Amino acid sequence: ENPTVAMFEKFASVEFDGEAFMTPRDFVDCITGARPPVAMRRHVVDETIVNKILAHTPAIGSCRVSLFKKLDRNGLISCSEFLFLLSVLTGSLHKLQVLFMMFDRDDSGRIERPEFLQMTNLCQLKFSKEATLCEVPHRNVSYT
Repeated sequence: ENPTVAMFEKFASVEFDGEAFMTPRDFVDCITGARPPVAMRRHVVDETIVNKILAHTPAIGSCRVSLFKKLDRNGLISCSEFLFLLSVLTGSLHKLQVLFMMFDRDDSGRIERPEFLQMTNLCQLKFSKEATLCEVPHRNVSYT
């Protein structure tokens, strides 16, 4: 088994419909090493509980400075989403510069809120259960 997937499995504290999920708090604990995994067994939840968790999750367009801290246990992160977030956080400096240039559409050297919101709306990625990218919105981008 992939060591990164094994790490996800170790920290994922929620199970729904036979699939493991992390809470935002699990994710922060996993990447910071601040705390060991909370429990050996996952909390198995039904659709009612999942809907309650997701009802307390801020909408995609909401902008909060300490989003993961405020979410705590509200929100669910699948294994494919975990792999994507981890790849973004551990990307090379060049990849981060390219990503920054994609967000900074007016070349101001800053990412203003409207630019960020526009990019997040354009980049809603969908993943399969196999943790591979299934669909990416395509558009022509030039880097100058």
